[in-house]
Amino acid sequence: MTARSRETSSIVLPGNPEASSKKKQPSTIGTLMSIVREEGFWRLFAGVLPALVLVINPILQYTIFEQLKNALEKRRRVMPRDSFYLGAIGKLLATSITYPYITVKSRAHVAKSGEKQGMMESFSKILKEEGWSGLYGGIGPKVTQSVITAAFLFAFKDALYAQTIKARRAIAARKLM
Repeated sequence: MTARSRETSSIVLPGNPEASSKKKQPSTIGTLMSIVREEGFWRLFAGVLPALVLVINPILQYTIFEQLKNALEKRRRVMPRDSFYLGAIGKLLATSITYPYITVKSRAHVAKSGEKQGMMESFSKILKEEGWSGLYGGIGPKVTQSVITAAFLFAFKDALYAQTIKARRAIAARKLM
C-alpha cells in the first residue's frame, strides 16, 4: 500500500459508520477559544489589516472612473461605450497601483513560518533582489481579466441605468394620460 492510498483510505466520509468512532472535530466556538487561549485574542484579527488595505483598489477604481466621467460630461453626454473605456482605465490604474501589495501579500502566504517578514521588509527585499519587475511579475493575466470585467461592468451599468430611466418616464407618461 502506497503512502497516497493509506492517506485516502484514512479519510472518513460523513454518514460512514466509522465516522462515529473517529475523533470529533472541534466546534467553531471551540476553535475560537483554542486560538484565544494559545495565541491571544488579537490573533483572531490577524488578516483584517491586509484585507482592509486591498479595499483601496475599488475605491481608486470608482474614484478614477467618476473623475474621468465628470470631466467628459462637461464636454458631452457620456454613453455606455465611454463608460466601458473609462471603467477599463479606472481598473487598470487601480490594479497597477495596488498590485505590488498583492504580490507582497501573496508571497507572505507561501513563506515558511521562519521566513515571515513584515510588509515593508518584504517590499524592500523584493525591490532590492528583483527590482520593480519583481513587484509586477505576473500582472498581465490579472490585469487583463480585471480590466475587461470592469469595463463591461461600467458599460452595462450605464446601459441599464439609461433603460431604467426610459422605462420610468414611459410609465409616468402613461399615468398622466
